[in-house]
This record gives sequence, structure tokens and C-alpha cells, in this order.
Amino acid sequence: MAIIQGLLGHATGVDVDEAKETFGGLLIRNEEILGAYKWSRDQVVFTTHRIIHEDVKGLTGKKKSFLSIPYSSVVKFSKEGAGWMDMDAELRIWVRDEDEPIEWEFRKSEAVNDLFTILSEGVLSNGNG
Repeated sequence: MAIIQGLLGHATGVDVDEAKETFGGLLIRNEEILGAYKWSRDQVVFTTHRIIHEDVKGLTGKKKSFLSIPYSSVVKFSKEGAGWMDMDAELRIWVRDEDEPIEWEFRKSEAVNDLFTILSEGVLSNGNG
């Protein structure tokens, strides 16, 4: 999970159709992308079934790794919203058998609120809640 924790900066939203170009080949039948966010090079999508993180490696960015986290593996999650003086927000996700949470920073609390809802639906509908 250190790969994800090492992301620098704040994520910004990506158009779902644009995310389908990158992640479409990884999706199973009837799986849809519900939200997509990008840092300078890395991306994450939240689908109807899981979270998929793309880690772009090296200087050229030709090598990429993809991490898939089924919602059934998420044991808890939290959000920290931005205050009126702070424009960023943070999402933390704890995955089964990992000691440290995955942490992502976003530019706006709205993104974290949307993802919190997606996570809630995915995790709770998998019988984890």
C-alpha cells in the first residue's frame, strides 16, 4: 500500500468517458466506472465492484501497474473534509490484512463526499457493514 500512500498532491476529477479509455479493458461485464480522479500521473477509479489504482512508473511513464481492491476487502474508511479556510480533503481506506490505510488527498470536499457515498454503497452491499 506504500505505492498509493506516496502519491503527492491533490487529485482532480476525470471525465468517466476518458477513464474508460484507460480502464475499460480491466472491467468485467456490467461493471461501470462511478468516479475517476487523477494526480499528476497516477489515477484511481471507483467502479460498481471495486477500486482500481493505476500507478505510472519511471521517467517515461511507459510502465504501469494496476491495483484492484474489491469492496469486500475494505474493512473501514473515513473522510476528512475541508474547513472554510482549507480547500482540500482526505479519504482513508483500510484494506483487510494491511496495517496502514490508503490515503488520498483531493482538491475539494465534494469529491470526497461523492467517493464516501460510492464506498458506502459498495462496502455495505457486500455485507461488510
